[in-house]
Amino acid sequence: MVGVAVDKGLDLMVQSGLASQSCHYKEQGKEFKVPILPELEHMIGMSQNPEFHPFDVWEHTLVALRSGDRSLPASWAILLHDVAKGLDGIRGTNEKGEPTDHGHEEKGAQMALKILTRLRFPKALAERVSWLVGNHMRFGANIDAPDDVTWRWLRKCARSGEFRENKLMAEAFKQLTNLCIADMVATTASKQELISAQMYGSKLVTMAYRVPIHTMDLNISGKDLLPLGFAKEDLEAVMPVLLRRVQDGELKNDYAVLEKAAQTWKVRQQNKHKV
Repeated sequence: MVGVAVDKGLDLMVQSGLASQSCHYKEQGKEFKVPILPELEHMIGMSQNPEFHPFDVWEHTLVALRSGDRSLPASWAILLHDVAKGLDGIRGTNEKGEPTDHGHEEKGAQMALKILTRLRFPKALAERVSWLVGNHMRFGANIDAPDDVTWRWLRKCARSGEFRENKLMAEAFKQLTNLCIADMVATTASKQELISAQMYGSKLVTMAYRVPIHTMDLNISGKDLLPLGFAKEDLEAVMPVLLRRVQDGELKNDYAVLEKAAQTWKVRQQNKHKV
C-alpha cells in the first residue's frame, strides 16, 4: 500500500481473484477465515458518468493510486473512496440516463471501517480512513464556496469528537487534500481545476490549525485565570464557553482577548447571583 507499484499489485490481486479469497489465522486453538478484499471485485468494469470520468471505477481508482500520497492512511483512503459505487441503493441514473452514485461516500466510509477492522488494522487508522472516505465529496463541493461554508465544516468537525487535538484535525485535512487531488487527477478535471484544488487544500489546512478542538488549544489556561479570582468551578464553566466562542469566530484565540472575555463572563455570573 505504500510502495511505488501499489496500483499494479492491487490490480493483479483483484484481477487474479486473490482479493476475493480468504486468509486464515489461529487463535486459542481455533482457526478463523478472514476475507481479503472481496469488496473490490465489483468495481471492475463499473461505468461512471463520462462527462466527469474517462475510466470505470476500478481503473479510476488505480490511476488515483498512482497519483496519490504514499502514506498508509492516504493509500487506503484512495483505494476505498469509491468502493460503494455501483452497489444497490447507491447506483442510480440521472435525467440523461447516465450513472450516478449519490451517497457513495457515506456508504463507503462504513465499508472502509468494516474492512480495516476485519483486517485488524489499528482503530485509529481505520477511523481516519473512514473519515477521509466519508468527507471526500465535500472537499470538491466547497472549493468555490465562501469561507464561511468552510468554517462551518471545520467547526462541525472540531465538535464531532473525532479528533483529540487541533493538530490531528489539521493532519486529517492535509490527508483529505491529498486524497481529493489524486481523485481529481483520475477524472476529466482541467489543470486549472487541479490548481484551484491545491490552493483550496492549502487554505483548508491553514484554517484547520486555527480552529481549537480542546480547551488546551486555547491561548489561555485555567492556571492563567486562577490569579484573577476564578475558582475551580468557575474554570470548569468558563473554559468551554471560551472554546465555543473561539470556534464560532466570536473571539480571537488571543490571550488578552480571552482574558477580557473570561472576566466579563465572571462579572455576569456574579450579577446573576445578586439578582
